Amino acid sequence: MALLLGSVIACAHLPPAPERAIPSMLAREGIGGAVLAIGPIGGPVRLVAWGEAAPGQPMRVGDRFRLASLAKPLTAATALALVRLGKLRLDRPLPETANGATLRQLLSHSGGWDRALTFDPIGDPVSAQRIGLADPDDCRVIANRMPANDFRPGERYAYSNIGYCRIGQAIERAARLDYAEAVARLILRPRRSGLAYLGLPSVTHPSRFSPNAWRALGPAGGWTGSALDYWRFAAGPVDPLVRFRPPFAVAGQSHYGLGWRIRPDGTLTHFGAIPGIFALVVRTPTHAAVLLTNGRPFDDEATSEALIRSLTRAMRRP
Repeated sequence: MALLLGSVIACAHLPPAPERAIPSMLAREGIGGAVLAIGPIGGPVRLVAWGEAAPGQPMRVGDRFRLASLAKPLTAATALALVRLGKLRLDRPLPETANGATLRQLLSHSGGWDRALTFDPIGDPVSAQRIGLADPDDCRVIANRMPANDFRPGERYAYSNIGYCRIGQAIERAARLDYAEAVARLILRPRRSGLAYLGLPSVTHPSRFSPNAWRALGPAGGWTGSALDYWRFAAGPVDPLVRFRPPFAVAGQSHYGLGWRIRPDGTLTHFGAIPGIFALVVRTPTHAAVLLTNGRPFDDEATSEALIRSLTRAMRRP
């Protein structure tokens, strides 16, 4: 099957590192199953499935997953496309925020909200009750209830779903389109990616989240799709602006650029983790890999780091 970004090969053989690492991780963490898409940019994509999509239902390479925070590189790519079109400005305060934060600051998680100091009800239904919302389904409603800021925008890094909700609003204003349609027109359709906003997964994600809570993730985490569809996005053109290094970044350590985490060697990564979900993308100059699962590990950061190392080694093999 010919594709814009190469052909697809469904197979059970991969370089040894991920072949061992991924099944081992699933067993250790009690996760039902996973699908991996991996391959050179412009070359053949290899798809591998492990485990079960639901009890008694084998995982298929085309199964659709909730993507959690893998939505953020997608939202960022759309915002940066609008910057290139002259419809958004990186360093102009956005009217969608009440604290003078700019698009650059929101994209790099330095927009002024710190969930460690307050909390982040987007993606956390329990916290939403603390601001008087029983079961919200719109991140904008949540963001409007939160304090204007916890620190001065641009001062430091603090991961924030609220900031990405506001980016979604800015995209709608600048594109004069619904957020999902703007992403589809500017990013997904040119890459022949079938990712869906607020779509339903075909796998079972064990979680107590209500349907409204999933929708409330919005531009920060509300996308669904297959590993191949996300691979088609991740293996596409990457705007050089994503490699922005904020002044507070620590030399020799990974930092968050504009929509991606950037490792010291230049590799781009992102993971998403909420109850019942763990998703990971790794992009090198020559390859891309996407791993989607229907369970969450006990330690998101440690699991992500181990898998990034494994996948990066695999992608460097001849």
